[in-house]
Amino acid sequence: MSNLSLGMIPSVDKPIYVDDTLVIVDDLKREMTPEIDNSITRGKNTELTNPDFEFPCKMEFATVLFCKAGGIFCSLNLKSYEVTTDCILIIPFGIILDKLQYYMGTRFAIICFTKDCFVNDIASRSSKIILKNRFEPLLLHASRENMNLFMDGYWILKQIIQRNDFYFRQDLLAGFVQVTTSSLAQLALLQDRANKEAGNKAHSRDELLFESFLQEVQSHSGSERQLTYYASKAFMSTKYFAKIIYDVSGRHPSDWIKDNVILEAKVMLKSGIYNVKQISDLLHFPNSSFFGKYFKSSVGLSPRQYMMGGRKSK
Repeated sequence: MSNLSLGMIPSVDKPIYVDDTLVIVDDLKREMTPEIDNSITRGKNTELTNPDFEFPCKMEFATVLFCKAGGIFCSLNLKSYEVTTDCILIIPFGIILDKLQYYMGTRFAIICFTKDCFVNDIASRSSKIILKNRFEPLLLHASRENMNLFMDGYWILKQIIQRNDFYFRQDLLAGFVQVTTSSLAQLALLQDRANKEAGNKAHSRDELLFESFLQEVQSHSGSERQLTYYASKAFMSTKYFAKIIYDVSGRHPSDWIKDNVILEAKVMLKSGIYNVKQISDLLHFPNSSFFGKYFKSSVGLSPRQYMMGGRKSK
Protein backbone atom coordinates (compact mmCIF):
# COMPACT_ATOMS: atom_id res chain seq x y z
CA MET A 1 0.00 0.00 0.00
CA SER A 2 2.98 2.30 0.37
CA ASN A 3 2.89 2.73 -3.42
CA LEU A 4 -0.69 3.97 -3.27
CA SER A 5 -1.20 7.49 -4.53
CA LEU A 6 -3.62 9.41 -2.31
CA GLY A 7 -3.54 12.55 -4.43
CA MET A 8 -7.30 12.34 -4.91
CA ILE A 9 -7.87 12.89 -1.17
CA PRO A 10 -8.28 16.54 -0.09
CA SER A 11 -6.29 16.24 3.15
CA VAL A 12 -4.06 18.59 5.09
CA ASP A 13 -2.37 15.88 7.19
CA LYS A 14 0.02 13.39 5.62
CA PRO A 15 -1.23 9.82 5.29
CA ILE A 16 -0.06 7.42 8.01
CA TYR A 17 0.93 3.98 6.73
CA VAL A 18 0.97 0.94 8.98
CA ASP A 19 2.93 -2.13 7.88
CA ASP A 20 1.71 -1.82 4.28
CA THR A 21 -1.72 -3.09 5.33
CA LEU A 22 -3.53 0.03 6.50
CA VAL A 23 -3.41 3.75 5.86
CA ILE A 24 -5.33 6.55 7.55
CA VAL A 25 -5.65 10.17 6.49
CA ASP A 26 -7.94 12.96 7.61
CA ASP A 27 -8.77 16.62 7.49
CA LEU A 28 -10.33 17.02 10.91
CA LYS A 29 -8.27 19.89 12.24
CA ARG A 30 -9.62 22.49 9.86
CA GLU A 31 -12.88 24.03 11.04
CA MET A 32 -15.56 24.86 8.51
CA THR A 33 -16.50 28.49 8.16
CA PRO A 34 -20.00 29.37 9.48
CA GLU A 35 -21.01 30.40 5.96
CA ILE A 36 -20.12 27.01 4.42
CA ASP A 37 -21.51 25.07 7.37
CA ASN A 38 -24.84 26.91 7.19
CA SER A 39 -25.04 26.61 3.40
CA ILE A 40 -24.50 22.85 3.52
CA THR A 41 -26.91 22.36 6.43
CA ARG A 42 -29.64 24.32 4.67
CA GLY A 43 -29.05 22.60 1.36
CA LYS A 44 -27.86 25.72 -0.45
CA ASN A 45 -25.46 25.44 -3.35
CA THR A 46 -21.84 25.77 -2.34
CA GLU A 47 -18.88 25.82 -4.68
CA LEU A 48 -17.33 22.40 -5.22
CA THR A 49 -13.61 21.80 -5.61
CA ASN A 50 -11.93 19.26 -7.86
CA PRO A 51 -8.69 17.66 -6.60
CA ASP A 52 -5.58 17.96 -8.73
CA PHE A 53 -5.63 14.30 -9.73
CA GLU A 54 -6.07 12.36 -12.95
CA PHE A 55 -9.03 10.00 -12.89
CA PRO A 56 -10.03 7.20 -13.17
CA CYS A 57 -8.14 5.01 -10.71
CA LYS A 58 -8.82 1.53 -9.36
CA MET A 59 -8.87 1.25 -5.57
CA GLU A 60 -7.17 -2.05 -4.78
CA PHE A 61 -8.12 -1.75 -1.13
CA ALA A 62 -11.23 -1.42 1.01
CA THR A 63 -12.04 2.10 2.18
CA VAL A 64 -14.19 3.59 4.91
CA LEU A 65 -14.90 7.30 4.54
CA PHE A 66 -16.31 9.19 7.53
CA CYS A 67 -17.73 12.65 6.78
CA LYS A 68 -17.86 14.70 9.99
CA ALA A 69 -19.12 17.83 8.26
CA GLY A 70 -19.39 19.12 4.71
CA GLY A 71 -19.72 16.97 1.63
CA ILE A 72 -17.77 14.72 -0.72
CA PHE A 73 -19.30 13.69 -4.03
CA CYS A 74 -17.87 10.84 -6.05
CA SER A 75 -18.59 8.47 -8.90
CA LEU A 76 -17.69 4.84 -8.23
CA ASN A 77 -18.09 2.29 -11.01
CA LEU A 78 -20.13 4.92 -12.87
CA LYS A 79 -22.62 5.41 -10.00
CA SER A 80 -22.85 8.68 -8.06
CA TYR A 81 -22.64 8.93 -4.25
CA GLU A 82 -23.15 11.94 -1.95
CA VAL A 83 -21.31 11.65 1.36
CA THR A 84 -22.54 14.52 3.51
CA THR A 85 -22.46 15.43 7.21
CA ASP A 86 -22.56 12.36 9.50
CA CYS A 87 -22.49 9.93 6.57
CA ILE A 88 -20.17 6.95 6.13
CA LEU A 89 -19.26 5.40 2.78
CA ILE A 90 -17.86 1.86 2.67
CA ILE A 91 -16.04 1.08 -0.59
CA PRO A 92 -15.15 -2.57 -1.33
CA PHE A 93 -11.94 -3.81 -2.96
CA GLY A 94 -11.40 -3.15 -6.67
CA ILE A 95 -13.87 -0.29 -7.17
CA ILE A 96 -13.00 2.28 -9.86
CA LEU A 97 -13.13 5.91 -8.75
CA ASP A 98 -13.77 8.05 -11.82
CA LYS A 99 -14.85 11.39 -10.30
CA LEU A 100 -14.44 13.25 -7.02
CA GLN A 101 -15.54 16.67 -5.79
CA TYR A 102 -15.81 18.15 -2.32
CA TYR A 103 -16.80 21.28 -0.44
CA MET A 104 -13.91 23.37 0.78
CA GLY A 105 -13.61 22.96 4.54
CA THR A 106 -15.07 19.46 4.59
CA ARG A 107 -13.97 17.51 7.67
CA PHE A 108 -13.47 13.81 7.14
CA ALA A 109 -11.41 10.74 8.02
CA ILE A 110 -10.49 7.89 5.68
CA ILE A 111 -9.27 4.40 6.57
CA CYS A 112 -7.95 2.13 3.82
CA PHE A 113 -7.41 -1.60 4.41
CA THR A 114 -5.56 -4.07 2.24
CA LYS A 115 -6.88 -7.61 2.02
CA ASP A 116 -4.02 -8.75 4.27
CA CYS A 117 -5.34 -6.52 7.04
CA PHE A 118 -8.95 -7.47 6.48
CA VAL A 119 -8.58 -11.21 5.94
CA ASN A 120 -8.64 -12.18 9.65
CA ASP A 121 -12.08 -10.62 10.00
CA ILE A 122 -13.47 -11.68 6.64
CA ALA A 123 -15.42 -14.64 8.03
CA SER A 124 -17.10 -12.75 10.88
CA ARG A 125 -20.82 -12.06 10.80
CA SER A 126 -20.24 -8.31 10.79
CA SER A 127 -17.95 -8.47 7.75
CA LYS A 128 -20.47 -10.57 5.86
CA ILE A 129 -23.14 -7.93 6.47
CA ILE A 130 -20.89 -5.12 5.24
CA LEU A 131 -19.58 -7.05 2.26
CA LYS A 132 -22.86 -8.68 1.20
CA ASN A 133 -22.97 -6.25 -1.72
CA ARG A 134 -19.27 -6.60 -2.37
CA PHE A 135 -19.57 -5.15 -5.87
CA GLU A 136 -21.08 -1.88 -4.70
CA PRO A 137 -20.28 0.78 -2.08
CA LEU A 138 -22.54 1.05 0.96
CA LEU A 139 -23.69 4.50 2.16
CA LEU A 140 -24.70 4.74 5.82
CA HIS A 141 -26.33 7.63 7.68
CA ALA A 142 -25.11 7.91 11.27
CA SER A 143 -26.49 9.90 14.17
CA ARG A 144 -24.26 12.64 15.54
CA GLU A 145 -23.70 10.51 18.64
CA ASN A 146 -22.60 7.50 16.57
CA MET A 147 -20.34 9.62 14.39
CA ASN A 148 -18.65 11.07 17.47
CA LEU A 149 -18.04 7.52 18.75
CA PHE A 150 -16.45 6.54 15.44
CA MET A 151 -14.25 9.63 15.55
CA ASP A 152 -13.20 8.88 19.15
CA GLY A 153 -12.04 5.45 18.03
CA TYR A 154 -10.26 6.95 15.04
CA TRP A 155 -8.34 9.43 17.22
CA ILE A 156 -7.24 6.67 19.61
CA LEU A 157 -6.00 4.59 16.68
CA LYS A 158 -4.15 7.53 15.15
CA GLN A 159 -2.43 8.53 18.39
CA ILE A 160 -1.26 5.01 19.18
CA ILE A 161 0.06 4.04 15.73
CA GLN A 162 2.17 7.21 15.65
CA ARG A 163 4.04 6.03 18.76
CA ASN A 164 7.27 4.27 17.86
CA ASP A 165 7.39 2.55 21.25
CA PHE A 166 4.06 0.74 20.86
CA TYR A 167 4.94 -2.97 20.67
CA PHE A 168 1.46 -4.43 20.17
CA ARG A 169 0.55 -2.71 16.92
CA GLN A 170 -0.75 -5.83 15.18
CA ASP A 171 -3.02 -6.66 18.12
CA LEU A 172 -4.33 -3.12 18.03
CA LEU A 173 -5.04 -3.26 14.30
CA ALA A 174 -6.82 -6.61 14.56
CA GLY A 175 -8.98 -5.29 17.38
CA PHE A 176 -9.68 -2.03 15.56
CA VAL A 177 -10.76 -3.82 12.37
CA GLN A 178 -13.13 -6.02 14.38
CA VAL A 179 -14.60 -3.15 16.38
CA THR A 180 -15.02 -0.98 13.28
CA THR A 181 -16.66 -3.68 11.15
CA SER A 182 -18.97 -4.72 13.99
CA SER A 183 -20.04 -1.12 14.63
CA LEU A 184 -20.61 -0.47 10.92
CA ALA A 185 -22.59 -3.71 10.58
CA GLN A 186 -24.79 -2.67 13.50
CA LEU A 187 -25.42 0.68 11.84
CA ALA A 188 -26.23 -1.05 8.53
CA LEU A 189 -28.75 -3.35 10.21
CA LEU A 190 -30.43 -0.45 12.03
CA GLN A 191 -30.61 1.57 8.83
CA ASP A 192 -32.15 -1.35 6.95
CA ARG A 193 -34.69 -1.88 9.75
CA ALA A 194 -35.59 1.82 9.83
CA ASN A 195 -36.17 1.82 6.08
CA LYS A 196 -38.54 -1.13 6.39
CA GLU A 197 -40.43 0.44 9.29
CA ALA A 198 -40.78 3.67 7.32
CA GLY A 199 -42.57 1.70 4.64
CA ASN A 200 -39.81 1.89 2.03
CA LYS A 201 -40.46 -1.02 -0.30
CA ALA A 202 -37.73 -3.28 -1.50
CA HIS A 203 -36.46 -2.83 -5.03
CA SER A 204 -38.79 -4.05 -7.71
CA ARG A 205 -37.92 -7.16 -9.66
CA ASP A 206 -36.77 -5.04 -12.62
CA GLU A 207 -34.56 -2.88 -10.38
CA LEU A 208 -32.98 -5.98 -8.88
CA LEU A 209 -32.37 -7.28 -12.39
CA PHE A 210 -30.63 -4.01 -13.28
CA GLU A 211 -28.43 -4.17 -10.17
CA SER A 212 -27.53 -7.77 -11.01
CA PHE A 213 -26.73 -6.71 -14.58
CA LEU A 214 -24.35 -4.00 -13.35
CA GLN A 215 -22.55 -6.51 -11.14
CA GLU A 216 -22.17 -8.90 -14.07
CA VAL A 217 -20.88 -6.08 -16.27
CA GLN A 218 -18.32 -5.02 -13.67
CA SER A 219 -17.10 -8.61 -13.40
CA HIS A 220 -17.18 -9.71 -17.04
CA SER A 221 -17.26 -6.73 -19.42
CA GLY A 222 -13.54 -7.15 -20.02
CA SER A 223 -14.20 -10.45 -21.76
CA GLU A 224 -17.92 -10.36 -22.55
CA ARG A 225 -19.26 -7.41 -24.53
CA GLN A 226 -22.20 -9.08 -26.25
CA LEU A 227 -25.64 -8.37 -24.86
CA THR A 228 -26.66 -11.99 -25.49
CA TYR A 229 -24.28 -13.11 -22.73
CA TYR A 230 -25.95 -10.95 -20.06
CA ALA A 231 -29.46 -11.76 -21.26
CA SER A 232 -28.70 -15.48 -21.06
CA LYS A 233 -27.49 -15.05 -17.46
CA ALA A 234 -30.95 -13.68 -16.65
CA PHE A 235 -32.66 -16.42 -18.72
CA MET A 236 -34.32 -13.82 -20.94
CA SER A 237 -34.46 -12.98 -24.60
CA THR A 238 -32.07 -10.24 -25.65
CA LYS A 239 -34.91 -7.94 -26.72
CA TYR A 240 -36.88 -8.26 -23.49
CA PHE A 241 -33.76 -7.96 -21.34
CA ALA A 242 -32.66 -4.80 -23.15
CA LYS A 243 -36.13 -3.27 -22.69
CA ILE A 244 -36.09 -3.81 -18.93
CA ILE A 245 -32.60 -2.33 -18.52
CA TYR A 246 -33.60 0.69 -20.59
CA ASP A 247 -36.88 1.18 -18.70
CA VAL A 248 -35.08 1.13 -15.34
CA SER A 249 -31.97 3.15 -16.19
CA GLY A 250 -32.88 5.22 -19.24
CA ARG A 251 -29.85 3.80 -21.03
CA HIS A 252 -29.31 0.89 -23.36
CA PRO A 253 -27.42 -2.06 -21.81
CA SER A 254 -24.81 -1.83 -24.57
CA ASP A 255 -23.97 1.68 -23.30
CA TRP A 256 -23.42 0.37 -19.75
CA ILE A 257 -21.20 -2.39 -21.10
CA LYS A 258 -19.13 -0.04 -23.24
CA ASP A 259 -18.74 2.53 -20.45
CA ASN A 260 -17.33 -0.14 -18.14
CA VAL A 261 -14.92 -1.39 -20.79
CA ILE A 262 -13.72 2.15 -21.46
CA LEU A 263 -13.35 2.82 -17.74
CA GLU A 264 -11.18 -0.27 -17.30
CA ALA A 265 -9.13 0.72 -20.34
CA LYS A 266 -8.59 4.24 -18.98
CA VAL A 267 -7.35 2.89 -15.66
CA MET A 268 -4.81 0.63 -17.38
CA LEU A 269 -3.70 3.35 -19.80
CA LYS A 270 -3.14 5.81 -16.94
CA SER A 271 -1.28 3.22 -14.85
CA GLY A 272 1.76 3.26 -17.14
CA ILE A 273 2.16 -0.47 -16.55
CA TYR A 274 0.72 -1.71 -19.85
CA ASN A 275 1.17 -0.75 -23.47
CA VAL A 276 -1.75 -0.51 -25.89
CA LYS A 277 -1.32 -4.05 -27.23
CA GLN A 278 -1.24 -5.55 -23.75
CA ILE A 279 -4.43 -3.69 -22.79
CA SER A 280 -6.08 -4.83 -26.00
CA ASP A 281 -5.20 -8.44 -25.13
CA LEU A 282 -6.30 -8.12 -21.50
CA LEU A 283 -9.69 -6.78 -22.61
CA HIS A 284 -10.02 -9.57 -25.19
CA PHE A 285 -10.11 -7.44 -28.32
CA PRO A 286 -9.16 -9.24 -31.56
CA ASN A 287 -6.32 -6.77 -32.20
CA SER A 288 -4.97 -3.35 -31.22
CA SER A 289 -6.55 -1.65 -34.22
CA PHE A 290 -10.04 -2.79 -33.26
CA PHE A 291 -9.43 -1.70 -29.66
CA GLY A 292 -8.20 1.71 -30.85
CA LYS A 293 -11.34 2.35 -32.90
CA TYR A 294 -13.56 1.16 -30.03
CA PHE A 295 -11.79 3.46 -27.56
CA LYS A 296 -11.67 6.50 -29.83
CA SER A 297 -15.37 6.27 -30.68
CA SER A 298 -16.13 6.92 -26.98
CA VAL A 299 -13.27 9.11 -25.79
CA GLY A 300 -12.43 11.09 -28.94
CA LEU A 301 -8.76 10.19 -28.55
CA SER A 302 -6.74 7.17 -29.52
CA PRO A 303 -5.46 5.03 -26.62
CA ARG A 304 -1.95 6.35 -27.20
CA GLN A 305 -3.13 9.96 -27.19
CA TYR A 306 -5.02 9.32 -23.95
CA MET A 307 -1.85 7.87 -22.40
CA MET A 308 -0.03 11.05 -23.34
CA GLY A 309 -2.58 13.20 -21.56
CA GLY A 310 -4.57 14.21 -24.60
CA ARG A 311 -1.57 15.21 -26.72
CA LYS A 312 -1.56 13.92 -30.26
CA SER A 313 1.29 11.51 -30.91
CA LYS A 314 3.63 12.36 -33.74
